[in-house]
Amino acid sequence: MKTYGSEPIEIASDVIVDNSEMYFYQYLPIHIDRTGYVAIPRQLLPLSEIVWKCITDFRKNIDEDWTEYYIYLTAKCLYVKGGENLNRAGWHCDGFMTDDINYIWCDCIPTEYVTGEFELVQDHEKSIDQMNRLFYNSEPLKCKPNSIYRLDETVIHRCDYNRSNHSLLRHFIKVSFSKEKYNLKGNSHNYLLDYDWEMKERSESRNHPIK
Repeated sequence: MKTYGSEPIEIASDVIVDNSEMYFYQYLPIHIDRTGYVAIPRQLLPLSEIVWKCITDFRKNIDEDWTEYYIYLTAKCLYVKGGENLNRAGWHCDGFMTDDINYIWCDCIPTEYVTGEFELVQDHEKSIDQMNRLFYNSEPLKCKPNSIYRLDETVIHRCDYNRSNHSLLRHFIKVSFSKEKYNLKGNSHNYLLDYDWEMKERSESRNHPIK
């Protein structure tokens, strides 16, 4: 068992990003070696400000060379129907049982989270069930739209749903730092980088990488 329930840390506010083009990129690698070269495809260059704010904050908060880490960019700009959400429903921790650090930003339907001291079993599937039982009737806190937040594995959160009765265009960005390859089938491929990873089957309930 390990204690969870940390608060996400806001690192920037009032960050406005163009949402005139819809797209979906899942864990796109943008840094894969120690060169420090960050490869953002042309169509995602409007996200550069967020990416570099995250890299700058990450560098300040680790005791090692940031270029030792893979960096992944998730970017989703899509319509969300009333009563639905873009991501998997339910409570979870990004980078569960790892040292991964994730940064998130959205322009609407902000992420919800709970704080406190909660002991979670160190098992991917069992912890999901445990969290959803613990917080079934909780009144969560909310992140602010247009702010960037840093999350480590102890932040328990979930994607909120569109509480209106009409569709909303939601822009969501996540920048992930990890020592591991995110090598699951369905993840986006960056054709600006030279790599050929063996891609593994993903589970229905988790997105954690497979060695």
